[in-house]
Amino acid sequence: YLYAAAKSGNRLTIFLRDSNTGALSLAGYISSDQFTVNGLAGVSNIFITSDGSHIYAASPSENTMTVFRRNIHTGLLQFLGSVTDEVSNVHDLGSISSVVVSPDGQNVYATGKSDDAVVTFRRRSNGIIGLQGVIRQPDEDNPQTLIVKAPYMRRPGTYGLNWYPEPKIDTSNLSTPNPSIKEPSIKEPSIEEPSIEPPSVGASQVTVRTLGLAALAGLLVLLITVRLLGTINKRSKD
Repeated sequence: YLYAAAKSGNRLTIFLRDSNTGALSLAGYISSDQFTVNGLAGVSNIFITSDGSHIYAASPSENTMTVFRRNIHTGLLQFLGSVTDEVSNVHDLGSISSVVVSPDGQNVYATGKSDDAVVTFRRRSNGIIGLQGVIRQPDEDNPQTLIVKAPYMRRPGTYGLNWYPEPKIDTSNLSTPNPSIKEPSIKEPSIEEPSIEPPSVGASQVTVRTLGLAALAGLLVLLITVRLLGTINKRSKD
């Protein structure tokens, strides 16, 4: 099924879609002020829940959001009710321009264009909603500067809200370390410095004693030589 908001006709039109050819055929429509239906004057935006059970429609000319139950088999709609700006403690829905339902179905978000606001509603499983909170843009002329951080909401602006699910990273093709496989350990080669053993104390004492005796012997030889030369010179004079 395909649903279209007819702004000038104040109605929601339902088309049956051929899944093979894509061709559309009129299945029906639901209009404002017919069969106790209200809040569809100037309807310009609709949103279908992820399970297809409900449709929410925004009517800026009436500052109203309308709720319908959807028959998933026939595609037909049943009017459940509506919420209107400044009625029953609901506010900041002036010139409502967009409506979205969170992927988990727990909340409904609507934008009040003239109020520069985003209004949050709690949502029950039967489609009924209740006011939860409001975020407003203070002291700004351009409501498109409003940035709202909500689950899965990634695009700023109050003229249109779009849902973007959180990115999922596929890690199936990433290799993970196997704890049963041990990497080979590489041992650094050990470098041994050559050991130099100092001379023993006994060896040093022998060396010093030997040198001392040699020096003494040389001195004695020198004295004897000097004495002999003196004796020879004296005899030669006589």
